[in-house]
Amino acid sequence: MRSIQSLITLAVVACGILLTTGCGPKRESVQLTSAVVAAMNRGVGLMGQYDYDAAVKAFEEALKADPALDDVNVNLV
Repeated sequence: MRSIQSLITLAVVACGILLTTGCGPKRESVQLTSAVVAAMNRGVGLMGQYDYDAAVKAFEEALKADPALDDVNVNLV
């Protein structure tokens, strides 16, 4: 009986940890302009063609249009 109580306690603690970790303030949704979308699509297409220099230029263009866009920074890494 004691082991069942221990398991239940462990499960409750684990659920509490899972629910509270990684939670941060909500970010505002990003409104993408057609210029940013076009630059991102062009950059991804160029990456698919292994033209990385041109892809970087396209992503930098998107970054200039929207510096807060995380997807651009991920693609530039």
